[in-house]
Parts: sequence; structure tokens; C-alpha cells
Amino acid sequence: LPLYADDACSRASRTLVEGHLAGCADCRTMLARLRSSEIEQDLRLEKQDVIRYGEKRAEWLVAQYNGPESSSVYSLACAQELVEQSPKVAEQTYKTLSFGNNDNKWGDFAHVEFPGTSESVDMNNFAITAVGSIRVPSAGEWTFACRGDDGFRFVIAGREFSETIEHDRIRGLWQKPLLHTVKFPSAGVYSVNCLYFEKDSNAGLEFSVARGKQSGFDPSVFKLVGDPESGIVMVETAK
Repeated sequence: LPLYADDACSRASRTLVEGHLAGCADCRTMLARLRSSEIEQDLRLEKQDVIRYGEKRAEWLVAQYNGPESSSVYSLACAQELVEQSPKVAEQTYKTLSFGNNDNKWGDFAHVEFPGTSESVDMNNFAITAVGSIRVPSAGEWTFACRGDDGFRFVIAGREFSETIEHDRIRGLWQKPLLHTVKFPSAGVYSVNCLYFEKDSNAGLEFSVARGKQSGFDPSVFKLVGDPESGIVMVETAK
């Protein structure tokens, strides 16, 4: 039944399953549950991407770099220097960028820990890099919301196109996110590179998006980049 729900069985098997479904209410109910589940929905969307674009879904690749105890990572320049001169302490993939360290409850989305932090430890003076590729389904304006504790830079780039979203100061996750409207020249795949730094106290980062030009932040409108509900998903370009 799962193969039938995912349209992955043979024609002969499909005929047999459909014959059984016609007389079995329990299996029809089970099929409806399979098709409505988040996992099955993600699989169907991924299959559509492979067929339509020659791509498969991917995730953000996030790496963490910790400064020595005597350091102070207070700017993007400090973060860049740390990344260039220090080994990464952790690296992991994530479907979205929504982080909060040391039980940071500010922000508008559910958080996970950064790859090199733990919930019981208040980690300070570190930098994060995040890289990935996004598929923008239509040309025109999309508004990105970036909320960080502390600073961040996002560079979105395509063929003959580049846009930078940057906040190079100490700030709190409780402050309003920075809104930046990007006018994409065409639908397609764009690379995204993020550099983030945390100086001290609570740490956090959220990266969300909404269609069109938005003048204010509404958490019911903005969705995390990479969440299919946002309209912009992470993809891996076919070789």
C-alpha cells in the first residue's frame, strides 16, 4: 500500500491494489492517512522535483567554529577570521535554519541547538557558516526575514545576480527581524551562503521568507526557508 500511495508500484500491482481498495474500507482509510502524512507528502514533493527539475531535495550544511577563551567574536570580520584560521568543531545538515542556544525562547519558530552547542551550556564567541541551494518557483519579489543574536550575513546569488542581507552588530533574538525584499529576475536555483557570529549571552538565528513585498513581520505569513510551506525549498542540483 505505501508503494501504491507513492505511485511507485507496477501497473499490475496497481490494478490488484485498486481492486482490493474498492471493497475494503479499512485499507481506503489507511491509504488516506498515508497520503495525508507529512512524510508521504515530502516524498511526493521530492519526486515531483526530480521529475520536473532533475533535482532532489537537499538540506543546509552548517558548520561551527569556536573562538579561544580569550577571544571576542563581536563582528562579521571577526567571524570571517575565525572561520579562516580555526578548524570546524562540528558540522551537520538541517532542513531549516532555526537555532537557539541555552534555552533561548525568543523568536517565532521552534529551535534546535547549533551543531556544536548543548542546551545546558551557554556557548559564547563562536561563528557559524551555512551553505545551500534554494529553488525559487517564480520571478518577482520575495521578502526574507533574518533574526539573529548576534550578527549575520546572507548572500543569495545566481547567474549574473547577487543580493546581500547583513546585520553587523550585536543584537538580541527578541528584537524584530530584519526584513529584506529580493526581486529575483527569474525562477530557478540560487546559492545561499550565511555567516553568523555570537559574542555572549543567549545565541539564536532564524531565516524565513514570504512571497511578495512585506512591510512588517507576521509569523503566520513567513515560513522558514526550506520548509515546503514557504514556497522555497532546498535542492541539490543534479550532476
